[in-house]
Amino acid sequence: MGPTTGTQAQWYSEVTAHTPAAPIDKMTLSVQAAPTGQTTVTNSARSTTALWAPATVSVSASGAQLSSAALDGTTISYATAWGGSCTTAPARWTVSPTLMIVPAAGLTAREALAPGTSADLCVSIQPGATLLAQHPGTTLSVTTELDAQAPAPSTWSSPPATWTTTFQVPLSPAPTAPLLGECDVVTNNDKEVHITWSWTGTDTVSRWRILQRRGGSNEWLAVASTTALPKQPGNSYAATFEPGKNAGAVKVRAEFVGRPFVDSAQIFTFIVDNTSNGKVRCGGKQPADTPPAAAGTTTAPADGALDAATPLPTPTDDTATRGTSTADAPAVAATATPVPAESHVAGNRVGDGETAPATERRE
Repeated sequence: MGPTTGTQAQWYSEVTAHTPAAPIDKMTLSVQAAPTGQTTVTNSARSTTALWAPATVSVSASGAQLSSAALDGTTISYATAWGGSCTTAPARWTVSPTLMIVPAAGLTAREALAPGTSADLCVSIQPGATLLAQHPGTTLSVTTELDAQAPAPSTWSSPPATWTTTFQVPLSPAPTAPLLGECDVVTNNDKEVHITWSWTGTDTVSRWRILQRRGGSNEWLAVASTTALPKQPGNSYAATFEPGKNAGAVKVRAEFVGRPFVDSAQIFTFIVDNTSNGKVRCGGKQPADTPPAAAGTTTAPADGALDAATPLPTPTDDTATRGTSTADAPAVAATATPVPAESHVAGNRVGDGETAPATERRE
């Protein structure tokens, strides 16, 4: 041994150690673009398992995001599958009423996905009554954001991955129309009539209206209006009103909250024996599309102008109907009350299969 340069030491020792290269990986979750309700989620990491889950969801119609209130009653859930379709798989995550994504009962918050492998992800939507009423036939955009993280003790996480799919809200089934029953003349003055109708629908009726055709036109005005009535035996309802000197045909309208109204498929017609006193007879029932000129007759010439009628204003929130609706016509006194199916008022009656008999003309 000899001295080294710049030192008085008489010896030295040297050891070389070889270490493997430090592993480098990247946590990345990729989602295949798919407009349908199923997509593929892939863990693009080389050696790291991804613990992944859908993190957030939003639903929009025509670019406007829907609130949780608009989705009230709507069920949104996610399912997974490996190597097959997940459309029939049980729910892995569900969406709460506040649009929070939570794991199904008894399951962990995240799914494990080995590096370089894929899984199928499906979203299922069962529309609620509010969505059906407010957006029938509308195509919605459903945007889901997914994230992933490495198993502990690592703290790696992936950037969010976004998947947008579409869902078409089905059209709401048409509400059940009222079915006209009987027409009776109230015998104390022969100017009022008492009509009945039945209804077997399951929707909640917010208001019943009796609409009368004005003269020979297709304009319909309300002569009686009432809020929802409880169902009676036979699902029967009734209203009493004066047809007036014009004696235009009448029909029954059911109005609903958040749904279009529906009218009876038939109309009641009336016969005025003398327009000077407004006494009427029930004329019969005809299809609602019967032309005005063929619906109802009078046996004496009119002695003046038609009863005054004011066009009705745009419906307010208490009617809660869509389309052209009507409001109350305060100039006409009328009542509407529920009655048992077999109830009636004595007098000139027209019911199913009946016609108006000839009656004595009274001045």
